[in-house]
Amino acid sequence: TTSGQPSDAHPAPYFSPVNDLAFSPNGSTLAFLGKGTTIGLWDVATHEERTGLCCTEGEVFRLAFSPDSQTLAAGDTSAQVTLWDVASANLIGKPLRGHAIGVISFVAFSPDGQALVSAGGGDLIEWDLDTRSWENRACQIANRNLTQVEWDRFFGTSEARRKTCPNLPLP
Repeated sequence: TTSGQPSDAHPAPYFSPVNDLAFSPNGSTLAFLGKGTTIGLWDVATHEERTGLCCTEGEVFRLAFSPDSQTLAAGDTSAQVTLWDVASANLIGKPLRGHAIGVISFVAFSPDGQALVSAGGGDLIEWDLDTRSWENRACQIANRNLTQVEWDRFFGTSEARRKTCPNLPLP
């Protein structure tokens, strides 16, 4: 900023014009997007493009990194928010749906990363991302632990099944 000149400039080949940018809190990644459904990831240290995140159902308008830099939220014109694992470039779960129209105003994580807020078309939604609170609510509603089939469906097979309701027996 002292010279008033850019320190570095790089073309964004298929993301031009760039509609939104977000730096990860740890400073290692710059996420960017233009018109379309693909999000570009730029490695800040090497100045190289990483594997992009593809694809959302609608045109992406807003980006936000979680405080730990591991998750990227994207709001799009199909009225949903997608969550991405930055390291693997994989989608996390199913898109968050609930908006009446596109999520074009903003997406933002809470400082602890346990909640996400998204807005578009006059509605604002807070999403609970804390899996422990999900487990507590599930226990209150179902009053039982997950079966093996349910565990595999919701948590995958890479993590061994455990009690989600500590005071109740496993089925």
